[in-house]
Amino acid sequence: MGRRALGLLLLAFGFASFARGEDAARPSWKMGWGSCPYENKGDGQRPSPAFLLCLNGQSQTDLHALNRGDSKAQLAHETQAFAALHYGEQHSLQASARYFAERPLDQGDKPQPSGSLPYLVYQYGTIYRDRLQVSVGKHVLPFGVERQPLIGLYSLYLPKQFWQGPDLGVNLTLSNAQSFFVQLGVFSEDKKLRAKALSARIFYERPSWQGTKAIASLYHHREGSKRLGLALVNSNADDRLIQVEFIRSYLHPNLWLSEFEQLLRLYLQSPRRHGNQFFCLFDEQRQDRRFASLGWRRYFKDFFSFQLALTFARQITSKADEEQRSQWGLVGGIGASI
Repeated sequence: MGRRALGLLLLAFGFASFARGEDAARPSWKMGWGSCPYENKGDGQRPSPAFLLCLNGQSQTDLHALNRGDSKAQLAHETQAFAALHYGEQHSLQASARYFAERPLDQGDKPQPSGSLPYLVYQYGTIYRDRLQVSVGKHVLPFGVERQPLIGLYSLYLPKQFWQGPDLGVNLTLSNAQSFFVQLGVFSEDKKLRAKALSARIFYERPSWQGTKAIASLYHHREGSKRLGLALVNSNADDRLIQVEFIRSYLHPNLWLSEFEQLLRLYLQSPRRHGNQFFCLFDEQRQDRRFASLGWRRYFKDFFSFQLALTFARQITSKADEEQRSQWGLVGGIGASI
């Protein structure tokens, strides 16, 4: 299935290249690191090369020491990488890869690595520049903030059941190219055209909000489960970030009778001053768990970083009598990004 999807993506990209014969006399290339010019807000000017390759990624290795004697200290490593090959003004092939491994620090325990390719699409159009954007391939349905606030060891603690995993489908984005976006997504059944899952997400921001976006999301699975999400995200050029997100997941088609799960997330990231940055993450999952982390990060040459954080996790192991188990921990880690 993966080879067939990759073949279809390459065929679509090749057809788009053939259709744009007027660019044949402009076979220039350019490579960019970090943020891609096509993906940022701008004055409408587009880069001149016919082909533009953008690469970025981040890696984090953490050591977590716990306060409980029956719990093992843990070592975790996560690497995320993204690549986009843009052709002309509107066509691109995009892919991302993720590698994660964690190991309790105990003799005899072996690392448990896992790798994935969660994102591989052909995309027509670019955000902030085109009113219509279509992506076809393997991706996640548009829902929520869709941004993991911290990587590395935190992957073991952050809840994952509130976001749908990647699958083959189509995402459609309609916008005024500045402040209002509507995204629609659909996953199809394997070898069938019937929709398996649908989602919709709305972004809205105003210049007077100073970098704040309001996000509303809806997800529906054919078997009846539903998710609703609301979020506010404020980001600025000085790397300051404020993220507040609320998600409720219903397990039964009838919302009035259904049991539900609920997540409240708060993430604060201070501006970067003289290479120093502070962050705070708080997750509360209804009747299940609570996680908090307060930390400091030091950047060196905008490439390497060192972080130190204090964590707290409370797990309710038995919902009947709400038996609770709490853990304190200290996290030390090093990271790199481009």
